[in-house]
Amino acid sequence: MDPTEAGKTAFICYRQLEELLAVLDQSSVPGMGYSLDACARAYNQVLSGLTECFSLDSAFAGRIGSLQPVSETEVTTETWQTLRTDGPFLRGTARAFIELYLSADDKKKAVGFNA
Repeated sequence: MDPTEAGKTAFICYRQLEELLAVLDQSSVPGMGYSLDACARAYNQVLSGLTECFSLDSAFAGRIGSLQPVSETEVTTETWQTLRTDGPFLRGTARAFIELYLSADDKKKAVGFNA
């Protein structure tokens, strides 16, 4: 993946993660009003996409190296806690990557993204 495509892919993952975290923040009760297994799948897709993007830069890859996919089949309260704690960390790292790798033109096109 070239840096320009990595920046675009990271931006897509970032927006998906923002929405996922918004859903999780709507309830203090795991699974209340949403499908926790669907959230687990979405988180794993975002983590996978960002891991691929971050492979371009060892500083970023190293920052998320300890994050692991969550179980999509045995979803528990622990899964919910992992999403709520690792998600914001991953989002912040993604934002830093986007600030470095998304082109200036693409940043201008991105609604609501001010870097």
